[in-house]
Parts: sequence; structure tokens; C-alpha cells
Amino acid sequence: MSNFAPNFAIVCSGQGNLSADILTFSKLQHEGVEVVEIFSSIFSSNLYAEVGKLSHHGLNPLSQPLAVASAIANWGILKEALPIPMMFAGYSVGEVSAWGCATSLPIEQIAQIAYKRSSLMDQYAPPNSGMLAVRGIDLLQLNQHLNENLIYVAIINEDTHFVVGGNKDELMKLAEELATIGVWTKILDVSVPSHTPLMAKASSEMNIYLRDSFSTTIVPCNSPVLLGINGARCTNFAVGMESLARAIAEPIYWQHAMQTLSDSGIKVVLELGPGGSLAKMITEVHPHIAARSIADFRTPKGVVDWVLRQLHEE
Repeated sequence: MSNFAPNFAIVCSGQGNLSADILTFSKLQHEGVEVVEIFSSIFSSNLYAEVGKLSHHGLNPLSQPLAVASAIANWGILKEALPIPMMFAGYSVGEVSAWGCATSLPIEQIAQIAYKRSSLMDQYAPPNSGMLAVRGIDLLQLNQHLNENLIYVAIINEDTHFVVGGNKDELMKLAEELATIGVWTKILDVSVPSHTPLMAKASSEMNIYLRDSFSTTIVPCNSPVLLGINGARCTNFAVGMESLARAIAEPIYWQHAMQTLSDSGIKVVLELGPGGSLAKMITEVHPHIAARSIADFRTPKGVVDWVLRQLHEE
């Protein structure tokens, strides 16, 4: 199927919802297996074997390739049976996945981008770093509780829903402090303070790598990708790669991306995984949008049937 669906969007998850079955869907068809094998080769790690090591999922060198490979593989299985989406969006490392899905860039090159991003972030991440989800406090109040230069706001999901990153000991202290005023927190299984100034060196080197690798390469974009740093639409691959590099050390405004989906008339959203947290968040904030994750389905046919049925009803 190649028709364009003006009210349909694809979103790609970050690395926060990995599980042992993240690659199960990819095994259902050859197209998916081929993608995972290419990523395994680039990362010098058998992802099908590594996925069972749950205790290691918080380690950046494993979690990033799993997140991107699974999304790209899942889209490879589904795209021929689905209409062309109006736009793509990715959460954190999912932005790499989104560009991979929205363009005809070879899988090897997508994997190389993911590998470079993962390697640089791992290289420059301060020791004893992590991330903390926070819900139930506004941004102004939250900033008053942050230990300057050690913890930063990394992701803005909603008016009272954030992710902060920095020193893990300070994050634990923050969690305890916020608990005393009734604020929900959760330490994430992530070992890098992504999207904070603590990753400035990784961001700078990633920008140089992407500029040197793709500045003269014309990469057609089938549909716009929403930039993580501001939620704006983008079809220029070079601009998208610059934004991708900036996002390593700048906050992600997922709230803006969700608003762009709504403002653009999107009515149906499919999350490629891992997990289904984005679909849940979208339906909570914008209940008029029907959003589900492939994690909700057992077969590709089930996914396709749901999407087509929702689009037909609109």
C-alpha cells in the first residue's frame, strides 16, 4: 500500500521500556530479522542473544541499538501494508529511528548513526549518572529543587511530567525530597544523563560526525520528522541531523511534539516500540487521537487491521 494518510503518524520509542520480548515482532518476517542482523554486525553484538540479559538494558551500548533496531525492523515489516504516514516522531534515541523510517537511508547507515551516538554518549557520560522520571510538580517548582550543575531537566513530557538527568546520588536525594511533598518519581534504567549540558562534548562530536558524513548527501524524506528539541516539522535531513546532535545535550520537548501531532490533524498514531508509553501518553494528553503500540498486538496483520480500521472510521 502506498497511498498517503493525512491523519496518520508513526512514533518511535526511546530506550526506557526495553524488555526481553522487544525483538519478538522482528522475528515474524525476514525483513525484520535482516534489520536486526545488520545492527548486530555494526554494534559487534548479537542483539537476539543479548536481549535476554535484562540486567544490562540500562547500559547505553546495548539499550540504544535495541531501541533503534527494533523500531526500524518493525517498520520494515509493516510499511508495505500501511499508508504513508503524514509524519514521524521519535522520543530521545527514537529520533534516530524516526529518521530511519522516514527516509530511504540504507539500514547500514542508520545503524552507523545509532552506533556513533551510543558510543559518544557512553564515552562522555560522567560516572555514576542516571535519569529520574518526575510527575506531579510544575517546571518552576521542580527547578527550585534541582541541585545546580549536577541535575538538569532533560525531557518535558507534560506541564507536570518530566525526566531529569545527572548524578545518580543527587537524583536519589531529589526523589526522597520530592516524595515528602507528594511528587511521584521513578529512577529509570538508564546510565547516561541524556539531553543535559553534561553531554555537551558528545553533542559537539556527534554534530561534527554527522556534518562530515552527510553534509553533501541528499536524503529524500518521505514525510516530515518532528524535531525533538522543539517539536517542529522537518524534511531537511541535514537540519534534522544537526538537531539530532543538539538533542544529546539539550532538553527534549516531547510535549511540543504531541501538540504538533494534534494541531496537524493527526487522528491515528502507531508506536513502533519498544513498549507503549508514548501511545499511552498521547491518548492521555490528546484523547481525540487513537494511539496504540505494536506491543499490543501479536501479529503484523493485527496491527495493520487496527490502523486501517481506525483510518476508515475517521
